[in-house]
Amino acid sequence: MSLIFSAPTLRVFLLLGFFLSTSGCASNSQTVISIEDLTCASCLKPVTNKLKKGPGIQSIEFDLTKVELHIDYDPKATNPEKILELAKSSADMRFIMGPGKGSYPKGLTYKDELDVQTIVKAGEAIDIEKHLAAGKVTIVDFSAQWCGPCRTLAKHVYDLLVENPALALRKIEIVDWESPISRKYLGAASDLPYVRIYDKDQKFVGDMSGFKPKVLEALIEKAAK
Repeated sequence: MSLIFSAPTLRVFLLLGFFLSTSGCASNSQTVISIEDLTCASCLKPVTNKLKKGPGIQSIEFDLTKVELHIDYDPKATNPEKILELAKSSADMRFIMGPGKGSYPKGLTYKDELDVQTIVKAGEAIDIEKHLAAGKVTIVDFSAQWCGPCRTLAKHVYDLLVENPALALRKIEIVDWESPISRKYLGAASDLPYVRIYDKDQKFVGDMSGFKPKVLEALIEKAAK
């Protein structure tokens, strides 16, 4: 049995400790399980670990964009209903039979008075320096819908923005690690979220990988001097 991952998901699941291999069975059938309001791609690890040990499971592929598990199985050994029940027993998530029903939670809604702009919505390449806020410390937040720590950071940054009107936020949705914007700026990033801080003169001050609120606040303080 093997786990097979689509290109957009390769790096995510390598980080989870999965290994790629190939195998096939001409008599296999396939079922699709959607996950509704999935908070993080890494949360699926216990699910895929349990499914791959299930009877008749031949391969599992997670579609990062559609938020779906594509599962090849031997119809002589199992069926879609049993696979769905096995998934439900492995984690407290909203598993739904069939494609087209997967989703991530909606992002934060920001108050109008806050200086917040989404400058990249789908991983396209831009020059972020052209979108910095003059006269303010600018936080450039590289994140993805499937990144759980990114949601935690977003809430923390929201509080900072409310407390300090001299801060601005520029949001970037990378989509995946292979997108144009990721290739341009994330070469040195070890993890998401990835943040770059610029001072009031739009000069780069420093960056941060992962959810490290104290590091972020130190960078902001440095940029404000």
